[in-house]
Amino acid sequence: MPEHYLNQPGWPCRQPGKAPTSKVGVIDPASNELVGEVGVGRDPKAVTTSAGAVWVVNEEEETVSRIDPADLEASEFTIGLPGFPSDITFGDGSILVALGALGELVRINPEQNQAGSSFPALGDEDTACGRPQASVAFGGGVAWFVCEVGEI
Repeated sequence: MPEHYLNQPGWPCRQPGKAPTSKVGVIDPASNELVGEVGVGRDPKAVTTSAGAVWVVNEEEETVSRIDPADLEASEFTIGLPGFPSDITFGDGSILVALGALGELVRINPEQNQAGSSFPALGDEDTACGRPQASVAFGGGVAWFVCEVGEI
């Protein structure tokens, strides 16, 4: 079973061996070959795996797509967000989505497939990244958030 998922913004839709920007590619780690594609929302930005699923943030649609890796032919489940997502990770039983421009995080409960309210990632609600990109990771029992561009 292929285990790696990849999307590269800007890939032409018809270039052999590459997935278009409204899809994620399924990569066989043994051969490093693209073996499948799964449709997601417009402008996917980041991907993570957890809770038996593949999770993809779709910037233009302000959504997260949940994909069942055991059934790549099934339609993905879409979860709405309160802003433009820039990154996604799993930690402490939840999916965490970075809303870069806002300097906020959104928690998704994977059992309910629902996004909660956004909350400040940088201390107070008036601090934003100033640019649309931010990254989030989970480690050591805490979430780590960083603005990729701009000033705080």
